[in-house]
Amino acid sequence: QVRNGRAKAAANLQRPVIAPLWAAGLSFSRCHAEKRVPNDIHLKHVFNGEEFSRGARLWTHGYDIYSPSRAYIG
Repeated sequence: QVRNGRAKAAANLQRPVIAPLWAAGLSFSRCHAEKRVPNDIHLKHVFNGEEFSRGARLWTHGYDIYSPSRAYIG
């Protein structure tokens, strides 16, 4: 089930805002984030929950996560 009830909260923002969560399906960055913050080697074959771990690892390594300022698809 796709939940999109809060999408209106991010519609037509003046600029991107800092977001609390990271999503793999909506992640765009330069490749240095992948090189500097690899996936946790102790979490082999993890898919469910991987986004929480990845987001926490990125944030604790100094990366900020932003929501898009407008809808790019749909």
